[in-house]
Amino acid sequence: MKYQIKFTSIFKRRIKKLSKKYPRIKQDFSKLIDDLEQGYFHGDEIQGFQGKVYKVRLASVDQQKGKRGGFRFIYYVVTKNCIVYMMTAYAKSSQEDITNQQKQEIKDFINMLLSG
Repeated sequence: MKYQIKFTSIFKRRIKKLSKKYPRIKQDFSKLIDDLEQGYFHGDEIQGFQGKVYKVRLASVDQQKGKRGGFRFIYYVVTKNCIVYMMTAYAKSSQEDITNQQKQEIKDFINMLLSG
C-alpha cells in the first residue's frame, strides 16, 4: 500500500533553514521519503502523542558524522488514510532533542487533524 507524504509548513521552514548550512539535506532524506511511501516506518516511536509519531536518525553527507551526529526527522503516520506528515527536522549538532515547543506544535497539528 502506497502512502502519501505531506510536508507541513513547519517542516518546510526547518528544511529551508537547515539547507543553508547543509546544502545536501534533501539528498540525505530522499531515501527515507521513498521508504515511507512504501509503508516502511523507520525510527523510534515517540511516546506522549495521540497516534504514531516517530523520530528517525539520518546521516548527513555534509557533516560526515554518521547517524549519531546527523539529522533527526519527526513524522506522524495516519494509517487509516495512508498519509505520512513530515513534522519537523533538526541537526543533532545544534539541538540535542526535540524541544517542548516542537512537541506542542506537533500535538496542536494532530489535534487539528483529529478535530477537523
